[in-house]
Amino acid sequence: MTGELVLITGASGFLGAQLVNETLKAGYRVRGTVRRQAQVESLEAFFRPNYGDRVEFATIPNMTQEGAYDAVLHDVDYIFHVASPLASPSHGADTDYKAVYIEPAVEGVTTILDAATKYPSIKRVVITSSVAALRPLEGISDGTIESEQSGANIQLSPDHPFASFGEAYAGSKILADQATTAFVKARQPKYSTVTIHPTFIYGRNIIQTSFSQLSGTNAFLWHSLQGPQPIVGSRAVHVLDVAEAHLRALELVADKDPYMDPSSWTGGTAKFIVAAPSFDWLDIAEFTRRKYPQIGSKLEEGKTIAGSYDTSRATSILGLKSFRPIEEMVTDVIDQLLEFPDFPKKD
Repeated sequence: MTGELVLITGASGFLGAQLVNETLKAGYRVRGTVRRQAQVESLEAFFRPNYGDRVEFATIPNMTQEGAYDAVLHDVDYIFHVASPLASPSHGADTDYKAVYIEPAVEGVTTILDAATKYPSIKRVVITSSVAALRPLEGISDGTIESEQSGANIQLSPDHPFASFGEAYAGSKILADQATTAFVKARQPKYSTVTIHPTFIYGRNIIQTSFSQLSGTNAFLWHSLQGPQPIVGSRAVHVLDVAEAHLRALELVADKDPYMDPSSWTGGTAKFIVAAPSFDWLDIAEFTRRKYPQIGSKLEEGKTIAGSYDTSRATSILGLKSFRPIEEMVTDVIDQLLEFPDFPKKD
């Protein structure tokens, strides 16, 4: 572990930056990739004071372009591929969902998997996927327990007429995950492959510097608590638990996981769901009112998702014995928001 080099794509994002930090804390060196030079400068200013030359950053403007990673994969031992399109309410019905979501997600993952085959030093590629990759677009029936195998027989065309940004995001996760499995089956690379499938990720955003920068899943959490009803479902996972899952995946011994057998249904890709137990939004609203009376919560109506997740593989194989509760996620998000001078005053 000590001194081994981990390439982390999407290093400027909520999860990506947290992965950079936790990977460095674990003793690895990190090379992070971002799309713009300004992001390099910002991340270097944040990480270099504590980690010096153990961390570096590079720009890759287009992660789907052939040869995009040629300049950054030398001497790399492991890859965390986090970069992928994020669900955004700003993408309306006139959006070209295939161009915005599907193509970057699928081509992004196949490009880096292909590039990694050219570098013998790379031992393992860990891809950040989602539980959305394991669920058909039409949904599931009440009471269904979802596992990693739930996604094995999903049928979806890249040309599907996606009805919304949320559906297109889910489609991008399904198709990117299928592309990963297909690549590993067909190419049988010398490196091993792991996919991590989290639910909605909440927690402190270590690179956020103002309330106005609130975005992504933390924004979904905040607006759910401050609106009449939640805008997302009732399953979540702490960002630190997701980061730990990625790091534990680097230590995974292949012969202890049947999914890493090339003859398995995954073609040799180890898949892990990471998710805390489900919660009731009304309970969390009441928790917020008690803990933060100066903020309160306007939420009056709950929302849940049918079914539940089987996280036994993450427990038994990765060794994630427990997940942080939703109350800790809410506390970490709101405590950080309250630190910002531009936090809005209560009406």
